[in-house]
Amino acid sequence: MDEWVWVQEEPRNMGAWHYALPHLREIAGNDIPLKYIGRRRRSSTAEGDPKTHKKEQNRIVTGALTRELEGRDEEC
Repeated sequence: MDEWVWVQEEPRNMGAWHYALPHLREIAGNDIPLKYIGRRRRSSTAEGDPKTHKKEQNRIVTGALTRELEGRDEEC
């Protein structure tokens, strides 16, 4: 099955995700699942802790490249 995956470094409620989603949905229709890989919603753009940031960054990149962490991405 085909799917489209949106990957962004910013938290879900920041960055281009909310702008792009309606446009992607219009193009994809209901036949192609849209997935989001990125940081969860946050009130701040920063993780606050360098170790946590590095761990989360690794999760995003690994998930985008390998799709092994599919349980944490969200279908939209």
